[in-house]
Amino acid sequence: MRAIGQHPHFPAIGIALVSVLIIAGAWAFQVFGGLAPCPLCLEQRVPWYLLIAVGCGLIAAQRLSAPRAVVTGLFALAALLALWSAGQGLYHAGIEYTWWKGPPTCTAGGDGVDLNGGLDSISSAEIVMCDVAAWTLFGVSLAGFNVLFSLLVLALAGLGLRGRR
Repeated sequence: MRAIGQHPHFPAIGIALVSVLIIAGAWAFQVFGGLAPCPLCLEQRVPWYLLIAVGCGLIAAQRLSAPRAVVTGLFALAALLALWSAGQGLYHAGIEYTWWKGPPTCTAGGDGVDLNGGLDSISSAEIVMCDVAAWTLFGVSLAGFNVLFSLLVLALAGLGLRGRR
C-alpha cells in the first residue's frame, strides 16, 4: 500500500479532503458544540464550499485524463480560493485579537443594529459578535485556524501546479 503523498491524485485529494473536513468541523462546532457563527464566520465558509467542488473537479479531471490546461486551471483556481480564505481568516482573526476594527454591524464598538424599532422577534434574537473568539486552542481562534488550513490548501495547490510543469 502506497502512502497518500505518492498517490497520483494526491494534491487534488488533499484539497478536497481538507475542504470537506473544514466544513464538517464548522458545522460540528455549530450543531454539536453550540457555537453560533458570526457573519464573518459564515462568509469564511464560502471559499471552502467552492474548494470542495474544485477539489472534486480536480480528482475527476485527473481520473478522466483531462487536458493539462484544465487541470492546471483548476489547481490555480484552488490556489486563489485558498488565498481568499486565508485573507478572510486573517481579517477576522485581526478583529478578534484587536489588531484592527471590524465591521460596525457585528463588533462591540459599532453602531450595529437598532433593536428599539418595535420588532420584538429581532430584539430577542442573539447577535453573535465578530470581535469575540468563540473558541480557541493554544491561543489560536477558529479564524486563526482558518488561516492555517487555508495556507495548507494553498501549499497543496502549489504542489499540484508544480507537478503540472
